[in-house]
Amino acid sequence: MAHQLHGVRILTPREYETLLEQIKTPSLVNLVRVLMMTGMRYEEILRLKANPEHFSESDRSIWVRSGKLKARSPERYVPLTPAGTRAVRAFLDDVRAKYPAASVMSVNLRTWAMKAGLTPILEGQMKDLSGFNAGKERKNVYGMSVKTFRRSWEN
Repeated sequence: MAHQLHGVRILTPREYETLLEQIKTPSLVNLVRVLMMTGMRYEEILRLKANPEHFSESDRSIWVRSGKLKARSPERYVPLTPAGTRAVRAFLDDVRAKYPAASVMSVNLRTWAMKAGLTPILEGQMKDLSGFNAGKERKNVYGMSVKTFRRSWEN
């Protein structure tokens, strides 16, 4: 059964591996791996690509400066596992400089989820629980977005 938190799918390890198999572009595989292995926000990962000096391979950490104006903690360090360190190194070593917008990447993720045969979340389970769209049924029956990896990493 698919797990979700506020309309965002939480991937199991098997679902994550199955999803990766559907991604045919190596640079996007590297992007998805670094998202999953760090738990960082999509925009933070893109800022890291532009500022590779924020990654310390020797300390196995990433310095993240918040992009939010009213952030309570304007900066933080993200500790990395050995697998996370390898994922970040592969991402930074990749020659690709431009990545899809978050909305385009979310569409890609839904397409890959469908191709991977991931189970759609049952109708009625995909209602937004808060915010402007509270109680409205979502069209994204796979619950996939760039937030999926942060939520999966948290869980």
